Amino acid sequence: MIEINKAICAVMAEVKRLEKAGLNAFDKYNFTSIDDFKDHIRPLLAKHGLNVSISEHGIEIVPLENSQGKMKTNVRVTFAITLSHVSGEVAPSDVSTVILPYTGAQTAGIAKSYAIKEWIKGRFLASSGDVAEEADMRRQDEFTAPSVMSKKDAKPLYEGLQKELREIVSERNSAAMLQWALDNRPQLLQLPKDWQDELRQEYAREFETIKATEKADGVR
Repeated sequence: MIEINKAICAVMAEVKRLEKAGLNAFDKYNFTSIDDFKDHIRPLLAKHGLNVSISEHGIEIVPLENSQGKMKTNVRVTFAITLSHVSGEVAPSDVSTVILPYTGAQTAGIAKSYAIKEWIKGRFLASSGDVAEEADMRRQDEFTAPSVMSKKDAKPLYEGLQKELREIVSERNSAAMLQWALDNRPQLLQLPKDWQDELRQEYAREFETIKATEKADGVR
């Protein structure tokens, strides 16, 4: 694998720390999106004669009990990622397993994007500065967050937040959604963990859909 190793080293010499252009509104941190990773690494791979292929090797439903004792449906997806060179050399496949909550038809696509992003960071030592990766960069409010309410006490708050979220989604405005998330984060942290997760997942799905629509409208 002389040519592949030479090409990998060449890519590593040119890959740069990526700007954290994405915003996680609920947790107030910026991150580097999978599209940013692909847009940066793609021309470097092409320049040095490298090709990446990814195939799904298996998908499994994994029921897990959360901290509230409620069973949640998760999915374990396994991918094989293979690097080849224009010389004909092919590296052994790297196996990547991703476990995430089941949120519908888009779950497999989300898992694939995450697997590609993590593989790029691992194979080429690409750094993004994502807060979630750094143990010493964890949010201080994880240790000073407001007390979590019981489900009985939290139900009116949960239903109110859910109603507000769906109303703001109907406006189809990503900036308004970001502001809603920032304004309501303290209240969200008071909800039981599974209710927090449900609202976060709903927010993420709708936000990505609205952003994609806005992007398409801008192109047109």
